[in-house]
Parts: sequence; structure tokens; C-alpha cells
Amino acid sequence: MSKLTIDLQDGFEDEAVLIKVNEAEVFQATGISTRYQIGLARSVELDAVEARSLIEIILPERALSKSVDLDTSSPVYLGVSLTPQREITHRISSGPFLYA
Repeated sequence: MSKLTIDLQDGFEDEAVLIKVNEAEVFQATGISTRYQIGLARSVELDAVEARSLIEIILPERALSKSVDLDTSSPVYLGVSLTPQREITHRISSGPFLYA
């Protein structure tokens, strides 16, 4: 079992966020807002039980979603942002993201 860390980063403004891993709901919250001083809204740490995981980031109030297929056989970090054009973007790292 390895760690999966999902960082909700830039662009979140009082958002409702739902995160699913392999179709199972693992996180749900409202009022998610980016702290622009550090570029982070919320960090979610999970235990990845499978070698591959399908991560779904859903913003239900905006009718937006993004799916990312990840190799979770070793620790992995997924950074998720919301662009000014209201698109969900992501980046993947083998190490933690740095915040000021």
C-alpha cells in the first residue's frame, strides 16, 4: 500500500469538491478556496490499495470533472488546479509539491 496525495491548488473559490478513487467517494467538502499566499486550497492524503487508480475530481456546482489514471504502486502526488477559463488541470509528481 502506498500513499496518494491530492493537492487542490490554484483557482478554487468557495467550491464544492468531490473526489473519487476507483469509483469510491473518498473526499467531499464545500467552501474550498485557494489560499493565494501559498497556492493551496486543501491537501487530501489517501492510502492507495491498488497499483493503478482512476482519480476523479468533480466540481458538481460547476458541472466540471477531470479523470486521471495514475500508477499508485509507489507514493504519488497529484496537483489539481482550476484555470481562469474554468478548466480543471493537473500535474503529477513523485515528490511533494512545495508551498511558500
